[in-house]
Amino acid sequence: MEEKKSIFSYISRCFETYGILVVIFMIFSSIVGEGAAEYSPLFSLGKQGLSRATLLELLLLAVLITVAYSIFMSDNLIKNMRIPLRTALYLVAVTACIIVMIFVFGWFPKNDVKAWVGFVISYILSLGVSVLITSIRERMENNRMQEALDKYNKSN
Repeated sequence: MEEKKSIFSYISRCFETYGILVVIFMIFSSIVGEGAAEYSPLFSLGKQGLSRATLLELLLLAVLITVAYSIFMSDNLIKNMRIPLRTALYLVAVTACIIVMIFVFGWFPKNDVKAWVGFVISYILSLGVSVLITSIRERMENNRMQEALDKYNKSN
């Protein structure tokens, strides 16, 4: 059973996502910043950092990701859907949000095949890292729960 969440749970999740996005873009900025400064507004400051506009756009993306997560990954709105389908729909929603933001904010030229290939590769790598971190976290939680169950069974 899922615990009841307050607005602070969603705000916390949003800023966790925002922090991760900012760190990822800081790393990208230090690696490709100078070369991409004139190519993408995301890296307009080159290796010196991220602009206020980029930070606000990443905050909007974090909010959209949090909304998608709360829709697809909690039992509040969708109660009888299998987890793999929820996860797939969540990823489709997040991908759609990112693509819309690419077009709206002109994150890179829309007709540039190299840019789209780079986006797809970085997105897949990010998903891979996310899946890895999530599985490690889940395994640790399962181990902790198993230890607690074993301790409980020994005491009874």
